[in-house]
Amino acid sequence: DAGKIRLYVSAISFSNLDYILRKELISGRKSRAILSQLEAVVTVLPVGEKTIQGALRSDFNDFEDAIQHQVALENGQSVLITRNLKDYRKANCLIMSPEMFLAN
Repeated sequence: DAGKIRLYVSAISFSNLDYILRKELISGRKSRAILSQLEAVVTVLPVGEKTIQGALRSDFNDFEDAIQHQVALENGQSVLITRNLKDYRKANCLIMSPEMFLAN
């Protein structure tokens, strides 16, 4: 909100978040409202054919993680923030938890 940090989110994060929100019994309308608030404060990075091809060739066990990693690489992101640090051991960029990132 203070404009000190620019946040980037891959496009697939929105479908993942919608799934999680709906699973927690939040209505589709409320989920969309929450996602709209998120979209207003982040830059959405695309997932295209090149992204999928890179993810398919990666050594990541989890395909969704492979896509997230590929999006970060394709867009020159220096840090990928995740709560799932152990699945990003093969990453080619800096991986941090939200707490680690905020502490820095």
